[in-house]
Amino acid sequence: MLKKIFFLSSVLFLSACATNPEGMSSEQFANNAKLTTGYNVTEVIGEKIRLINLTHRSRLQVLSSDATLRLKIGDQETSTLIFNLQFLENQQRYAFASINNISQKAVKRQETVRQCDEQCSVTQYMILNIKTDELKLARESGLIFSINNTATSTDFTFKLPSNYIDGLFKRYEKEKSISANITPVVIETSAQKSKAIEMSQYWFNELDSEEQITFSTWSITNSKQQSSIADGSKALQMVRYWYQKATAEEQKKLRIWAVGNMK
Repeated sequence: MLKKIFFLSSVLFLSACATNPEGMSSEQFANNAKLTTGYNVTEVIGEKIRLINLTHRSRLQVLSSDATLRLKIGDQETSTLIFNLQFLENQQRYAFASINNISQKAVKRQETVRQCDEQCSVTQYMILNIKTDELKLARESGLIFSINNTATSTDFTFKLPSNYIDGLFKRYEKEKSISANITPVVIETSAQKSKAIEMSQYWFNELDSEEQITFSTWSITNSKQQSSIADGSKALQMVRYWYQKATAEEQKKLRIWAVGNMK
């Protein structure tokens, strides 16, 4: 009995970390979303929510499913869905996703976790790519997608609710409206933002969370740039390059901005 209680508690804990979208308005999701602006792209990050489970196959039992949408608008028109799925083990793993009947290989975000007591559960962590235009069309009805064992099968089926998607677009539209109504003096100040700042912010947003920490730590502890940054991705080297092109005052602003805009 204690093992069953522990097993159920672990499932409930995972579910409790995500917001239940039922009863939430799109305006609430808009207010809770985080917006960052980089070079020619705006990213709106929603809170983690529970997905609507539409799976009908009796052998597939979902214990918990949650997702975080990173909506991208601008030159980069591919958004991402950070997705976690926990299910009763059935000897299968699921590496494909289908959105609007188009299959894709899901990106493995971290190692799959298998947990056993009297029953065994499996948790998979993945990233799905979604065209922003497809999300625009789903603002009213939501987005249905499946997580599958093969590129041609249909196994787990979920729905990303419309109020959640609509809320993220509303957050972007609200920011766009505010920017359009800024006084001429502020617009002039914004236009004077240097190329170094814009490019530094753009490449910083392209870093993964670990490299964002690496860059922020380096920029803070080496304000006089007496040591070089550790080798890393192209994005890490590019953000260092543009950061060094900035003036001392701009670098100070970038350090503060970077700390507040980590993933």
